[in-house]
Amino acid sequence: MDEKQKQQAIIRQSQLKFVLDWSRHIGVKLTLVEQIRISTALTYYCLDGYNKDTVRMLEEADKLIIDKFTEE
Repeated sequence: MDEKQKQQAIIRQSQLKFVLDWSRHIGVKLTLVEQIRISTALTYYCLDGYNKDTVRMLEEADKLIIDKFTEE
């Protein structure tokens, strides 16, 4: 594994942990798929910055979280 791959793995792990901790903090139970989906959007943001595709993914993640939050 080269240095770039290591950094990407660290970012993915970090974002997944962030999503798990954050969902617990706000009291929203996310499925594993939802957690991965949101952490993937955040990972793309960390790697590629704020661009059109990242905005779309983040907006979808926002909608998912808001929908889940209002269910509970």
